[in-house]
Amino acid sequence: MLMGLFTSWAAFIASGEMAVAYYIAHIPRGHIWPIQNGGEITVALCFGFLFIATFGSGPISVEALMGSSHRKG
Repeated sequence: MLMGLFTSWAAFIASGEMAVAYYIAHIPRGHIWPIQNGGEITVALCFGFLFIATFGSGPISVEALMGSSHRKG
């Protein structure tokens, strides 16, 4: 994801991993809300990765540079 190559797919997979981590590690603590079971960071990362998966890697990523060079030629 750092280079911007296959960012949407990698972020989507990472978002799913964070969701699974939340349900495995934090839900068994007895509370559903992240503020009560210590899962704030996990939920924030899950939604952050989902945001990146939805909106893409941005204009300075490798994917964007490859796409722009194909359009010119």
